[in-house]
Amino acid sequence: MRPYADASPLEKEIHELERQAFQVQTAVTKFKRMVDKLGTNQDTRDLRSKLSASKNAVQVQAKEVMDRMVGLNQKKEDLPKRQKDRLNRAGQNFTAVLEDFQQALKRCNDAEVVSPRSPSAALAEENDAQAAMEREALLQEQRRQEALVLDNMVAHNESLIEERDQDINAVIRDIGELHEMFQDVATLVHDQGTMLDDIETNITHAADRVDAANTELGMANKHQKSATSKRICLAVALAIVIALVLMAVMLR
Repeated sequence: MRPYADASPLEKEIHELERQAFQVQTAVTKFKRMVDKLGTNQDTRDLRSKLSASKNAVQVQAKEVMDRMVGLNQKKEDLPKRQKDRLNRAGQNFTAVLEDFQQALKRCNDAEVVSPRSPSAALAEENDAQAAMEREALLQEQRRQEALVLDNMVAHNESLIEERDQDINAVIRDIGELHEMFQDVATLVHDQGTMLDDIETNITHAADRVDAANTELGMANKHQKSATSKRICLAVALAIVIALVLMAVMLR
């Protein structure tokens, strides 16, 4: 596998997207742990201050990841299939992280109804006012995050639908090519069947001709044997005549 330094620009962007998305996931996990402390003896103003800072940091990081993801989706057609799959997985994972963050924000909002533990009533009133302001801010942020998650899910689903349409068109093309191939094979088989029929007919005719030739050869052989017998008889008769003539001459 080639090193990251030799990767293409688009591959570097995808790698950076995955890295930033992982950072957001880690930050959301820490945010959820702090939310779990709300309403316990660890619920202090310092904790809520850290919660507010963590929430703002997650929002900034999530915005950067979303911007990078939108930019890569616009270049998606230039990516090979492996990188498209990586981009799709990153989008699915990031959507799950945002949904997790949204649920943590709801829990945080519900838990902040109870003021953090304080040593005095004045501090409690101050914290109540601050909690009310933070609740309002959390509600607004929750709405914004919900809209962000919805937009991301819609964009991801649209990309999946487009890919499915492309896959369906490819399957239709493959089926058409396969149908043409079957037609070619059927034509070839038909032509070969016609050729085999012609060859069988020629073989039958040749066999008939061979049988006729064998019959003629048999008849010729019989005629030849008969002629040979006649010639032998004539030769014997001629020899007898010559012998008789010679004997008559000698007797005189």
